[in-house]
Amino acid sequence: MQLIPPITPYINRFIKGFICMIIYVACWPILAFLAGKLIPAIGSGEISVVTNIIINSLIVFLIQKTAQYGQDVYIAKPSLEISEVMRQNLFDKIHKIKMNFINNISAGDITYRLTEDADRVSEVIYKTFQDTLPCVLQLLAVIIYMFYLDWSLTISTFVLAPIIVLAVNNFGKRVLIASETSQESIFAMVSSLKIVDGRVYLEKSLFSKLLDFLKIFGLNLPTPWLRICRLNGFNTVNQKELNKLFDYLLFCLEQVCADKEMDSLIKALDGNYVLPGPGGDP
Repeated sequence: MQLIPPITPYINRFIKGFICMIIYVACWPILAFLAGKLIPAIGSGEISVVTNIIINSLIVFLIQKTAQYGQDVYIAKPSLEISEVMRQNLFDKIHKIKMNFINNISAGDITYRLTEDADRVSEVIYKTFQDTLPCVLQLLAVIIYMFYLDWSLTISTFVLAPIIVLAVNNFGKRVLIASETSQESIFAMVSSLKIVDGRVYLEKSLFSKLLDFLKIFGLNLPTPWLRICRLNGFNTVNQKELNKLFDYLLFCLEQVCADKEMDSLIKALDGNYVLPGPGGDP
């Protein structure tokens, strides 16, 4: 509301700019309509019709660009003048105010801050009329043209599009959760082994040995990877099949460590030549 008084003296220019804006936006569906007529005319080989459509398109294009130029002229200039008037009023009032509490701040810093604030107001006015309003009008023009082409398909699009977006978003979240759960489960599997100085050893950790000891007395506590799956909402996971999978992953890890393939991989990443090792990898 505080921007209305500075805009009021330039209301006639803004109205002219708004008229140019409407003309500019209205040219888009007209060009789309002519483009739809042009393609069938080219396919049928009607040279006279093609020429007529191209000429009409050029005329509409010139009108559109002229309206865009008028829009820029009628809107940009008042925005700059409003910024200039605000600066003048600002500095006139500053000269009459005693501000002893800012003695430690240089005059250049104060001037820069106040000038930036005035420029931001001018930018808000310019962006609102130059970018935001034309985008809203273009969106309305596109919707109206869609209804003109096929109202039933347009309604179906507006009904189905949000449903599809929600379904894709929900599916993406589920895939992300599954991916994070998989990574955390593998990390839990590796953590169940003995780790010294960042190196993984095939020997089980003390906690894993404790779990194995409790199993002797019939206390079957959930494995670390099963616990991760349940914490992330996968409560119906098949524990037997999950244990089979991680037993296989542990076997693969044992083979990698036994054949010293990790050292060879590190050498290869460093750019060194690695001799082929024995086969039979899982």
